[in-house]
Amino acid sequence: MIPVDAERQYVVTGRTMDFGQAMDTILRMIPRGESFPILPPANGYHWQNTYGFVAMTVMLEVEHLEIDAPYYSDGLNEKGLSAASLWLPGTAYPEPSTSIQNVYVADMCALILGMAATVDDAATLLESVNVIDFPILRNTNYPPLHFIVCDANGDSLIVEFLNGAMQTTRCGNGVMTNAPDYGWHLLNLLNYENLTVFNNTKQYAGQEINGSGMLGAPGDATPPSRFVRITSMLGTIYAPESTQQSIGLASQLLQTVAVPYGTIANIDKQNQQALADYTQWSVVRDHANCVYYFSTPFNPTLQMVDLNQLDFTGPKRTIPVAQPAWYNDLTDQLAAG
Repeated sequence: MIPVDAERQYVVTGRTMDFGQAMDTILRMIPRGESFPILPPANGYHWQNTYGFVAMTVMLEVEHLEIDAPYYSDGLNEKGLSAASLWLPGTAYPEPSTSIQNVYVADMCALILGMAATVDDAATLLESVNVIDFPILRNTNYPPLHFIVCDANGDSLIVEFLNGAMQTTRCGNGVMTNAPDYGWHLLNLLNYENLTVFNNTKQYAGQEINGSGMLGAPGDATPPSRFVRITSMLGTIYAPESTQQSIGLASQLLQTVAVPYGTIANIDKQNQQALADYTQWSVVRDHANCVYYFSTPFNPTLQMVDLNQLDFTGPKRTIPVAQPAWYNDLTDQLAAG
């Protein structure tokens, strides 16, 4: 997750979704007044969402039931607030409570997107619920997750579940990747304090080597390295001068942490390579203008949804994330007339 924020004129965030198993993801529009949750836990929290939103959605097969439950992994609401989940091994969710109303972690993004307009709203909302595991998926366990919430004011909130308790942290640098936890990443940054955009004394053929001030910046695909790389670049980029520049700059930064298809592999028990994480989609969120952009690895063309033009009083609607048009054909502009 990265922010681009030039004195609050442009408030733009982005993230990649990296996973080893191909996910059939759709973009779903959720209207105001939708009832949640579909599957309430014991002593569960019920709500009708105040704000409409769009969200990346995967349908989850629920054990012993003939229904699929939608899981919203990333989204933006009509007030310019986003919520996103990312993988965090070592997560330990709280035990169910009989005194505080419970919410399945599978409904976290839906709750925040539907009921909060700002990070302050989200923080207050989370104080009133107990977030618990979602143990009823068919043939799988619910993944260990942490969350980041961002709003149109440029504020960010990290939500993690460590040692069986929810921990929230106001996010100063706006960056979150995966394991270890957020506090570990902040400490690790101290090892890279000397990184700079200014060239050092290294030369070749009498000319300084551009980029030499960033020598030692980690370039691998691990979460700690991606955290350092994005944080280092984020503190040095030029302020965007237009919405197009802000969206383009966010897209450029995301490309530096995207994982190309096949560049990470596990070794299975038969010593055969098995595909591990790769970037399946990326999003860029314009919080100030309530516009949601997305792209996929084999279709880098930005797809755009303007939330201001959506009817959030109407029915739910969906579109596939994998869009067919993946280039602009300019041949006619160069062909002989």
